[in-house]
Order: sequence, then C-alpha cells, then structure tokens
Amino acid sequence: MRKLTIMLTALFLFLISPVISAEENDKNFYYYIMIDRFQIGSLEEENIDLDDPLAHHGGDFAGIINRLDYLKTLGVTHIILSPIFESDSFTGFENVNYDQIQPTFGTEEELSNLVKKFNDEGIEVILHFPIDESALPLSEIVSVIEQWVNKLSIAGIYLQTDEDISNDFYESVRKVLNNKLFIGHTNQVGNEDELLSLGFDKIVSPMFQQIGVDLFSGKDKSVELLNSNELYDERIVHYLELYDTDRFANQVNDIGYHPVTHWKLALTYLMTIPNDLIIYQGSEVALGGFKEDNSNNQMMTFLTGDDQIIRLIEKISDANKRRDSLAKGNFDILHAEDGYFVYIRTFEDESTLVAINLSDTIQHAEINLDPNLEFRGMLLNDLVRENEDGTYIVTLKREESNVFVVQQDTGIYWPMVLVFLGVMAIFVTFIVVMSRKNKKEQKSSS
Repeated sequence: MRKLTIMLTALFLFLISPVISAEENDKNFYYYIMIDRFQIGSLEEENIDLDDPLAHHGGDFAGIINRLDYLKTLGVTHIILSPIFESDSFTGFENVNYDQIQPTFGTEEELSNLVKKFNDEGIEVILHFPIDESALPLSEIVSVIEQWVNKLSIAGIYLQTDEDISNDFYESVRKVLNNKLFIGHTNQVGNEDELLSLGFDKIVSPMFQQIGVDLFSGKDKSVELLNSNELYDERIVHYLELYDTDRFANQVNDIGYHPVTHWKLALTYLMTIPNDLIIYQGSEVALGGFKEDNSNNQMMTFLTGDDQIIRLIEKISDANKRRDSLAKGNFDILHAEDGYFVYIRTFEDESTLVAINLSDTIQHAEINLDPNLEFRGMLLNDLVRENEDGTYIVTLKREESNVFVVQQDTGIYWPMVLVFLGVMAIFVTFIVVMSRKNKKEQKSSS
C-alpha cells in the first residue's frame, strides 16, 4: 500500500507541473572563469602565495575539470577561460608571455583535455586572449590567436576591446577565426554597433549593468528604465558583475537588503530576456568584494550553505532549453511601473510570461491577452485565470519573481482531482483497516 501511495503522489506532482516542450534552443549562457581563482585541482603547484591578494593562488585546469558536472547542472552553454598565458598578474592581462602557458594552471595537454571533456558534455570553451602590445605587436598577436584556434577545438575567442587599437586588428582576427564565435567586451556604451560592424558576433556591454545594479539592488526602483528597445538587441550580452567591477552582493548589502533575494530577481530578468547573459564565477553563491582592493576576485567557494540562487538558475536554464518562446520568442513589455515589471515572450503558438516585483510592497498588474487562458507558475506555485471582465491579474509579493507558462484554460483539472481523491481513498482505507486490526488485537488479547 505504501508503494502505491508513493506512485500516486508522484503522478500527482507530475500532472500539476507546467507542460513544456522538449525542443533545444540557441540561447547562450556564458560562465566566465578566472582560472587562478576558481579551484585548485592539484596541490603540487609552486610559486603561489595565498596571503598576497595580487599573487597567484593556484587555481588550475584540473580544478575546472573537477567542476564540469556542477557547471553542466547550472545549464551553462559556454565557459570563458581567463587568459591562459604566463603573466605577472593572476588575471593574465599584464606582462604576458605568449610563448608559454601559466605554469600554475597546468600543461597544454591538460588544457586540451579540458576542452575535450567540456565539448563531450555539450559545453563549449572560449578563450579570453589578452592584448599586450608591450609583449608582441598586434600582427603577431593575430598569429598567436590563429595558432591556438587551430590547435584546440574551442568555440571561439573573447577580446577586451580598446579604442586605441586599430580596426584592422579586429578585422584580421575575424578572418583567422573563420566561423568561430568572436566576442568583444567594451567598457563604453554607444560603440556597440561600430564594433559589431568589424566582425564581432556578440558584444559584452555595460549598457544594462549601469542601470541594473541600481535597479536590482533596490537603490532605484524605476523599472521604466528597462522599457528601452536598445537593451534588447540580441547581439548584446548583458551582465551584472564581472572581473573588472565591484560585486553586486556588496551593492545590495550597502542598501540593507539580502543579496540572495536580489540576485534571484536579477537573474530571473537576465535569463528570460532575448539577450545572452554572462555570469562571473561566484555570482551563483553571491560572493562579495570590491575592485579597488581586488577582493572581487577572491577564490571561488563551493562550500556555501545557501543554494537558492543555484536552484533558480537550474530551473530557468531548464525552461530555456525546453521553451522556444524563452529562447527566441518576441519580447513585449506589458507592465512597467511602481517597481513592477511584467513582460511576455512569444514564439508561434507558445507564450511565457515573466513577472518581477522589485518593490517593497505587494503588486498587481492587469494584463490583457486572448480569452480562455491560464498562467501556471514555474518558480512559484501560482495559477492565474481570466476574470469576468476578460483581464488577468498577476500578483506578486514584495521582492518576488515568477515565470508563467501561458496555456489554454484547463478548467477543473480532473487528473489532479482524481489523483487527489485516489490518495484520499487510500488514506481512508488505510485508517479503516488499521482500526479494524487494532480492534481484533484488543479482542484477542482480552
């Protein structure tokens, strides 16, 4: 009887889950790894100094391989590795020796093994190439890029752009990459179109970050700022923090809010809009730190006790893989005021609605869509049905977010009702049987 009860309960949970399609999609989720500060896989490294915040701390290729399953579970589609070459800086950006891999990271063979293992699991690898003209002229850096692109089965490269570098350099890199992914990172807002015209496929831009930190930390609740077409150019990759910014958790702490709660709000947005997103290692556990004292690049920790952000990322990553409307659907804003942001993604006959409440109070949005629909919550257990006047009221408590499957109204959900009645019948039968058994035992003992 116990097995039957478990089976019916499992069926009950399956039936009330939102129905989602199983088709794959092209939405990219980049995870930036600062190799030296991710994880130590080998304890034999030399020339590391854990007491010096600017020294190498021993993160290596082996440590990254050890976390392959972790990154796969997050739903990461690409990892971006920080510069691999020998450098005086743990970031790999300064005094670069392009002839040798940083010794504390491992060997070329280990790097090749890393790329293969990740490719085998469906996660592509992108290398961040540093541009250090004091070490090599630009023409020779292009040759180094070509050499590594041909040597490893990488998906593409990532470059930090600089206005002092000639456009010819970027165009030359585009040629040696052939069809591989070419991602540029700019620290300016407004030059994205120019860079894209030089051959970049995607541009990592601070366009969103400059307003997003204030909005999602709680400092500013003017969600109307998100009502801008420029933000939703799919060639622009958004982020909230990276290796060259303060950590978002500190911004939230300074205002007096809980970082985990606000990271969940921000990631709901970043993972459900048309743009690709890039997450810097540690964001998923709300690591803190500041750029000024280099604490923003502290060693990654996998020992945190709060996995709320990780679980949210996993849920939305799964939805992105299965719902075409989230991956490549049209984007329409339905409500943007009083700290409450509601939008819908639509592809062919499939729709997904997203609601994010950044305010300190409960919020309601009156939505006008086709009749006879219902919205079933995926992050929070909620069901919205049509009102008598033909509208739909989407309600969220303070600092909550939800993603809704939009589907035809199922009316009374008879499968759920029948399973519930079945479980109750089993429970009542069990009580009756046990009661009779107890009575028989009492009579026999007397």
